[in-house]
Amino acid sequence: MKIAAQATAELLDNGAGHVRLELVPFFDEVRSVPRPKATLTWAGKPHVQQILRALARSEVPLTHEGLSTLSPCRPVAHVRDLLMHTGVLPHRDRHLLLFERRLPEWLDTIEDVEHCQLLNRFATRHLHPGRP
Repeated sequence: MKIAAQATAELLDNGAGHVRLELVPFFDEVRSVPRPKATLTWAGKPHVQQILRALARSEVPLTHEGLSTLSPCRPVAHVRDLLMHTGVLPHRDRHLLLFERRLPEWLDTIEDVEHCQLLNRFATRHLHPGRP
């Protein structure tokens, strides 16, 4: 278990030898899992390491919007779920987040400009009624 905690601490190092303060609840959860070998396998994947290091070093904002700039999508979604589960990020619907992430590229495939604008307005207002 100590090896998993040490490896996770290294990934979440803020650049000054400490786990980034905002990520401590996430760190505590990850290092206390009942199967540390699975954690080591997961955390050993290069794309997971890149995501965690970017968050730990504040290269990417520790927000839903910040996470949405990262890829690949699946590991980001898993990290996001863990961050929400540990209270580091506020809970948001994961399907809605995925839709928001994919909406711009989907709209880019629509050739009719008016149709595209209509769909964009509908999606934006329907998903976020309080936004202009």
